[in-house]
Amino acid sequence: MKVAVLELLSGGGIHELIGIPNSESAGESEISEIAQALLREGWAMLHALASDLQQCGHQVFTCLDQELVHSKQDPTCALTPFDDFVCSNRVDWLSQWRQVAIPAEITIVIAPEIDNLLAITVSYLREHGAIVLAPDALFLKATSDKLLFAEAMLDANLPHPSTQTLTSFLQSPPVEQTSFANASPDGLVLKRRDGAGCADMKRFENDRSLTTWCRSNPQVTQPNEATQRTEDSAWSLEERAQHWESWIVQPWLAGSARSLAVLAGPSHWILGSVAQRIEHLPCKDDASVSNVQYTGGFGPLDDTTLQQLERFANRVLNAIPGKPSGWIGIDFLIPDGTHDWTQWVPIEINPRLTTSYLGYRQWYGRALGDMLLGIQANSSSRDHACFHSVDFH
Repeated sequence: MKVAVLELLSGGGIHELIGIPNSESAGESEISEIAQALLREGWAMLHALASDLQQCGHQVFTCLDQELVHSKQDPTCALTPFDDFVCSNRVDWLSQWRQVAIPAEITIVIAPEIDNLLAITVSYLREHGAIVLAPDALFLKATSDKLLFAEAMLDANLPHPSTQTLTSFLQSPPVEQTSFANASPDGLVLKRRDGAGCADMKRFENDRSLTTWCRSNPQVTQPNEATQRTEDSAWSLEERAQHWESWIVQPWLAGSARSLAVLAGPSHWILGSVAQRIEHLPCKDDASVSNVQYTGGFGPLDDTTLQQLERFANRVLNAIPGKPSGWIGIDFLIPDGTHDWTQWVPIEINPRLTTSYLGYRQWYGRALGDMLLGIQANSSSRDHACFHSVDFH
């Protein structure tokens, strides 16, 4: 089978995510400084999936950023397993993706939800005739926006953290902010509505800490153009409020952070679950604020069964409008002291390949590539007893 595997950061679209000008003028040092960690993660997923698919006998095609290919400091300089690829540039990378995707029998897109990039890319390729293994537009919309996801969980009466936009939080009376914060003794979390992983996520001890930080760090919660304005040309309250709508505030819930992977199709295939490794790095200027970082995961864990995971995953997926397809990652929380799977808390859904693929392939082997394409199901690995310990990052 001819399979196109297209990853945004290494495939020419890096400027879309990190603000590099849409030209070929950005140097290696700028890319390395701004996006080295994100690029390594994207390349690791691309390389792992492409390797598995090739070992399953498929022809794999991709696009690689021509500047990154020629950079000795970049992971894409190790081009195996790609014997042949399209060398894309940052000016018209998406049209070059189209040229690779249309002749393929199926295309897999690896892209973040940030700025709706995943949905836009999938829609563009489908409009031009490519067959993309991804959810439909409704499902992508509901899962790429964390506020819409929270509303879907509420409508389905599923456990989920109370959620409001940063606009609602900052413009509400102080007594209401305090009441919201007091509902969680573990503090508050601020995250992008369209965030991927823990990008730009911060944890605050209380409502005062969050309010003070937002007022003193407006450039973080304003459009990028804010950094280009002088101190005498501050953003108006209306401008700030409009951008604050792009962020959500939730109580931080104590518990064990987990993720599970689903191969969604006519019938959903649950691969298992892993623990997420989450780190909190205190901000230099304020000890009450910490940067939240995802640094990988490990498993298996003996406090869940595949039957529980299947029931939980189906319950969550059934609450989302639209149709899931392909690799679906579900991040969830097992609250401290909870032994009932119906009390697990779905936090968000990643409607695309996730870093956890690096761990699952150690359990399922190269057959995971065929499983993703719906060609093969490895029933012998459906029991935790068959899983050896893995650690990935």
